[in-house]
Amino acid sequence: MMVTRTYDREKSLSKRGVRDALGMPIHGYITNPKNIDLLKMTLDEEKRFNNPAIAYEWVANKYQENGQKYSKQLPDGTSIPIPMYEAERQLEFIDVDVFRQSALYFKEHECYTKFDEEYDSAAYRTYWDTVEYRKENGMTAWAGIDKNGNPRLVHCPAKLWGFMNLGPIVRVEDDDDALSNESDFKEDENTDPDLLAEFRIEELLASLNIRETELKKKKIDFPSFFDGQYHLVVAKSFARLIGKNFFFGKARRKGMSYFNAYDLWDDIDTHPEMSVILAAYDKKYLTTGKGLMKMVYTYSDWYNKHTDFYKNRLVTSKEHLKIGYTEKGDPVERGYKSEAIAVSAMNNPDVTIGKDVFQLAYEEMGKFPNWKECHEVTSSTAEAGDYKTGHICGWGTGGTEEANWEAFEDVYYNPNAYDNLACKNIWDKGLEDTACGYFYPHVESLEGHMNYNGNTNYKTSWASYKKKKQRKRLETTDETSFEKWCGQRANCGQEAFARSGTNIFNRDAIQKQLNRVMREPSMKYLSREGWLVRNTKGHVKLELNEVKKINGELFNPPVLDFPLRKDTRVHGCFIEYVPPYRDPITGLVPEGLYVAFQDPYAHDKDIKKLSTKDSIGVTFWYERINNITPSGGGMIVAEYCGRPPSLDTYNDQVMNGLFYYNCKLFFENDRGDVKPFMKARGLMNMLYDEPELLFVKELMSKSGRGKGMHLTDKRKARGAIYLRDRLNEVVGTNHSTGEDKLALEYIYSVGILKELLRWNMDGNFDRVSALIIGEFIIRELAHEEIQMPSPYDGDSFFEREQF
Repeated sequence: MMVTRTYDREKSLSKRGVRDALGMPIHGYITNPKNIDLLKMTLDEEKRFNNPAIAYEWVANKYQENGQKYSKQLPDGTSIPIPMYEAERQLEFIDVDVFRQSALYFKEHECYTKFDEEYDSAAYRTYWDTVEYRKENGMTAWAGIDKNGNPRLVHCPAKLWGFMNLGPIVRVEDDDDALSNESDFKEDENTDPDLLAEFRIEELLASLNIRETELKKKKIDFPSFFDGQYHLVVAKSFARLIGKNFFFGKARRKGMSYFNAYDLWDDIDTHPEMSVILAAYDKKYLTTGKGLMKMVYTYSDWYNKHTDFYKNRLVTSKEHLKIGYTEKGDPVERGYKSEAIAVSAMNNPDVTIGKDVFQLAYEEMGKFPNWKECHEVTSSTAEAGDYKTGHICGWGTGGTEEANWEAFEDVYYNPNAYDNLACKNIWDKGLEDTACGYFYPHVESLEGHMNYNGNTNYKTSWASYKKKKQRKRLETTDETSFEKWCGQRANCGQEAFARSGTNIFNRDAIQKQLNRVMREPSMKYLSREGWLVRNTKGHVKLELNEVKKINGELFNPPVLDFPLRKDTRVHGCFIEYVPPYRDPITGLVPEGLYVAFQDPYAHDKDIKKLSTKDSIGVTFWYERINNITPSGGGMIVAEYCGRPPSLDTYNDQVMNGLFYYNCKLFFENDRGDVKPFMKARGLMNMLYDEPELLFVKELMSKSGRGKGMHLTDKRKARGAIYLRDRLNEVVGTNHSTGEDKLALEYIYSVGILKELLRWNMDGNFDRVSALIIGEFIIRELAHEEIQMPSPYDGDSFFEREQF
């Protein structure tokens, strides 16, 4: 936890009439004499002292260190580094007002300087030269303390310095997320008495369960220094420095709309003949209300009114701002000629093709359904050969209504596939040491839980969040409303990307099981991956990938990604969780012990879409509940998920799986070519007939299709409920914790768990569709007995030589 330091305002050196190099009063609360000396430097002296590399020294070393620590082993035995970014969160900030002198002066005097441009021209020019230098190069000061308590130089990046001093914001005086009785104010001996009084009133109201209803006032102010914002700006600047994109997630109310708008405006104000593009699926997110483009105009207006950086406009429209000028009678454009352009990709994902950009910003990535298509065709706008000429960034905010998270979730959790800055995942519990995008969580820089210098007290901010979440849980019966509340206050990607009100499955339990499967050492060797092959006698054997790897042979890895990434190898392989049970006497697999069910796939008839990866074939092998095997059944024992180039390849592997587990196949019969494939081989008896569905007569079929079942919308909905209820069924007790053990805990498939976590009725969830199909055959067979092999049955159909 960050150390919370008591701040005695009377000890501030700036309260003693100290002035800077130009004779302007030094404002704020500064305690280190070195920072006073810094503000007294001439501009030339400051230029020699300033060192932007300080901001990146620690994070760059950690980036490379993580690359070696989390390197990836290739099949040929070589390893490649996997760099992952980390922020230096053990750094505590002090004297941050040294970075905010221009803003603090403006707040007191309602102007940046009182030097007159004509009568104090030298001082006037020097002042604005200093501001211009700092907004373009940042500022270095003794504003940090390391984890050992030693003073540290801190470099405030140019974008953050400019934002804090030249980027005013509208602040809402709202303490909704602050429980002051747990904040650092309670621990400070020299706290302002007014703050203590406010704390006592709020504590009293909370104890009486009374909520304040007064309207909160809005005021124009400048951004304060927050540790969370500093870390994010350093991360974004570092990404730009090393040529990486920067796509990040965040909770609401982090002030990033203001910062992103200032960032874009600063680019065109600073760099002549450069373009920034503001892209969204719907242009309303850019040009209406607090749209990004409108806020860019706000900062342009502020500069023109209050600074020495006035620039004429060549183009002024809702969707296009271009700065520069023309001379009377001459249409030739002169001056900076830099511009900001707002574009919608709703009906045109190619909208930015042909435009060279200095920065391309994607707004509201949670509401950008064609983002992948747009990004694939427009990423070249920031490239020239192997070089990056511009920066691509984007963001998504938790709790967005009607969000479509698939695309952004993919780029966030698979950063290297999109050339995004890969960060060490310190946010998602259970996914530590994996790569993801950057995240700005709710508890970081939480109002009421920071000291004067913007250091977050994580202990109290987490306590505040958990209390409010518990109260919200008790107050509301509307699950959608609760999930939206949690999403807006997300502390990790998984919370931000949650689908409000669309998933009937137990997401908390699913996430817990996914974390176990992916992280617990005991789960590491639970599955065996390979390819089923059948010899001339018809006997089936699993040839393991790990053996092929040792022998230097080619093999296909399992398909575990969801959603599929653009670099996912979709051929897939067979995964065995539990091998077939064999009768100790005969060595044969009992008939009826296992059942296979499938959600098939078919190649698109459109030749242009033959390579589509949107769907995969999914087949599961399920062990029925029994009193024969050690486990007692009721679990998925194997799977084959993939999309090999040939349907016959897929069907042949499934057929081998049927022999391997001595079982039949149940499948969705409205696509694929399962029946023709099996019929051509004389194996129609290995397919289940269409079920009678006597247990749910309203869903009985009238089509008479013969084999398999058609999954109508009504059947899909009912099957989903069956699946939910079965996964939530208590099947035992966890002896280490004493908690109920659910059937869900016997699912060891990463792919299944990922799909269940994100499932909704309208999306493409192949694995869950196969599980839903399986629910009907599991119930259909509930009363059929399992046939143990006879001692004289050594020549069963499934053991014979087939060809």
